[in-house]
Amino acid sequence: MEGESRRVVLLLSDASGLDRRPIVAEGLNRADIPFTVGIVGPFEPLEGARATCRDIADLLRRYRPDAVHLSLGHVDITRQVEADGNTYTAERFPEIEVHLHQVIDAVTDLPGCECVLATAPPVLDTCQDVVRMDDVEQLNTLIRSVGDQRDTLVNRLDLAIATSPLPATSVDHEPARHLADDGRELTEAGRMAASRSTVQAICDVLLRAEHPWRKMLKPGQGDPFEGLARPRHPELE
Repeated sequence: MEGESRRVVLLLSDASGLDRRPIVAEGLNRADIPFTVGIVGPFEPLEGARATCRDIADLLRRYRPDAVHLSLGHVDITRQVEADGNTYTAERFPEIEVHLHQVIDAVTDLPGCECVLATAPPVLDTCQDVVRMDDVEQLNTLIRSVGDQRDTLVNRLDLAIATSPLPATSVDHEPARHLADDGRELTEAGRMAASRSTVQAICDVLLRAEHPWRKMLKPGQGDPFEGLARPRHPELE
């Protein structure tokens, strides 16, 4: 396959996202896009936004991707008991925001590289109290805000994952559940839904990169199209 028809995507995710990587790779193989997509990335799950910010420069140098898909999951909002006896998220929200901006800075410094931020899937408070739905909503509002500020596509996993069973179909006679009994992990149906959303987001960002405005930022490609409007991501329309 010619180099011009191949794109490399760096998948960075929590443990749940790593489990979905083969499904995403298979989905990209079947996607109706004009190039082949190769999935790369470490085999260890992310340890949160702070660790990702620390490691992103080395990861970009190692893999030289055309796009980065970042899915932090619930790592930063998992609650833990502190000295005063109260529970707090592992990372404070203002710090998460700073780290996300720094990650995007690193990605945009790599010529021609695009970025996708994924929201965190919903949870069920009635089944557990380690990850709270109000924390998930606050994190996702923050992620969407950063995406809007930086014109960065957001993969809406919070919309892809249903919190109540979906109706039975002629193929699946039992109602499909996206969340497992613990209220946090994804079922097989949930993993498939999350993977489809990720595949679509990656296809969108790679296709957007082919726009003349984006291509002229890559060394040796395109011309300075003066006055050509910058294309916005579908998420931001």
